Amino acid sequence: MPAAQFDTTTSKSFPQRGMIRQTIEQELEQLRSQDADPRSTFADRWLNDRGLLVDDGTFEVAKAAHFAFFTKGNNYPAVVQFERDLIQMALSLFHAQNDANGAVTSGGSESLFLATAAALANAKERRPDITRPEIVVPQTGYPTFEKYERYFGYTLRRVPVDANFRANVSAMSEAVNENTVMMLASMPSWSHGVCDPVRELAEIADKHGIWLHVDACVGGFLAPFVRELGRDVPDFDFRVPGVSSISADFHKYGYSGKGVSGVFYRNRDIARHQPFVFDTWAAGLYRSPVLTGTRNGGAVASAWAVMRY
Repeated sequence: MPAAQFDTTTSKSFPQRGMIRQTIEQELEQLRSQDADPRSTFADRWLNDRGLLVDDGTFEVAKAAHFAFFTKGNNYPAVVQFERDLIQMALSLFHAQNDANGAVTSGGSESLFLATAAALANAKERRPDITRPEIVVPQTGYPTFEKYERYFGYTLRRVPVDANFRANVSAMSEAVNENTVMMLASMPSWSHGVCDPVRELAEIADKHGIWLHVDACVGGFLAPFVRELGRDVPDFDFRVPGVSSISADFHKYGYSGKGVSGVFYRNRDIARHQPFVFDTWAAGLYRSPVLTGTRNGGAVASAWAVMRY
């Protein structure tokens, strides 16, 4: 990407004087001109015949909702309602039962982080004898698990995939041992766009009492509708016994503005491991359902509006 043409020296330190609005707008426009059309969100990976991922109507609905709430956070009743509605819409799409629960996050990485944290907490409660938990992930699984290995201190086992780049069921089964607390399936994998055999992996997880997370950040809001078109889409949601949690990004094929994902749990018993509560703070009760504290209401409103459009 070419460097910006205007002088950026003043941006390297705090400005001594403010610029006039017109100058700022000109610089913003010059920078924006170097970017792709915002409707082609995935940088030309998956586009329609117009070169755009999102149609004009959807784009305008998302943009209007975002700007209507961009100054508000998750402490506003409207934004709280948006999040509740998004969770319920996603849970119904994923065929969850009444006891299911979930949370709105800032992106797929945070959704995976929270699912991993919940799985580890669940294992610590149920299997206190495990001192070095292990997580089994296909080679094509998202790389955040290496990042979280450093944060959480678990042992990550990457397992070779089969000739079609899908999770190798027998190899995944062989990688499971007495310290395994979590397995991953991708729906689909980011690198190859193919779906792991979730049902077969769920059988392994169910047999050994292991948490299976389905990373549907790409396909969660796409696969159900591809199936309606008559395409063969493998089962991946809560209809499959053994699936503990699912992550899905509203800002991918949910077509919302950036910064909205969701993590969803089969039941409230395992979902309770996610929220953080601190009740001895000098300022009173501190409770956060997700990793971030303040969340931008614009992105959440954008997702809510597009889901209903």
